[in-house]
Amino acid sequence: YDAEGVGGIINIVLVQKLDEGLNGNFGLNVGYGQRPKFGGSQELNIHRGKHNLITNLSATNDYVQEDLTINKSIRTEQGTLVTDTYSDRPAFRGNYRGNFGLDYELTDKTTLGFVVSGFTSRWNLDATTTSSVSLDGNLDELSVLSSKERNDWVHYMGNVNLRHDFGDGWKLSLDYDYLNYFNDNPTDYVDRVTSGQGEPVREQAFISRKENPINFHVAKADVTKSIKEGWNLEFGAKISVSDLANDNLVADLVNGSQVINETYTNLIDMDER
Repeated sequence: YDAEGVGGIINIVLVQKLDEGLNGNFGLNVGYGQRPKFGGSQELNIHRGKHNLITNLSATNDYVQEDLTINKSIRTEQGTLVTDTYSDRPAFRGNYRGNFGLDYELTDKTTLGFVVSGFTSRWNLDATTTSSVSLDGNLDELSVLSSKERNDWVHYMGNVNLRHDFGDGWKLSLDYDYLNYFNDNPTDYVDRVTSGQGEPVREQAFISRKENPINFHVAKADVTKSIKEGWNLEFGAKISVSDLANDNLVADLVNGSQVINETYTNLIDMDER
């Protein structure tokens, strides 16, 4: 600052904070194995004044081929018994996720936040399994089993949180979470058996149904105190309540009507606190 000085200080005052504004990224993916695969994702963050908004979305679609081949040969007193099984299993897997979060600064020391997120996971299968039984090279029996299965998981959750800084190292954190999961897994089967001469032997149709809802409620409070560098005092309380059902039904289809199989059918409800 003296008269003969060759240096100085430049004071730059920013109109906008460096962390404010819009930022994020987007992505796409495409592939091919036995069958096509594709998906995409996006992440977005918007910070304006006292508001901070975060969103994340992603999706994957995967078409797969899960074929199965089994060959078995057994020597018996009647001759060589050969069983050949081939299962054509085209399947689909899809995963879709989303997340939305918002923070609002009520004061310089208090922040209120909200989070909503969820995902959907889908799996579909349309399979045909062919099994043949031969004795010394002569076809004895042929079985064709058709099965259609769907296994879906759906989840969503919500969170409300409050953060407050009392000063002098004391901080309070309050959270409430609600989580829901639901699994739906229906399967339809049709088994057709014919003799080596192609004559019908039997036909059986049966179904299985599985539904599994799960709910969680969780609330907690935490207090922290910074004593000195590297040392913190923490204490709090937490409560959770959950309930679920696990319903599994197996039934034969006889003349278009369901005949419940009591051996494999069960209905279960559970509450936990």
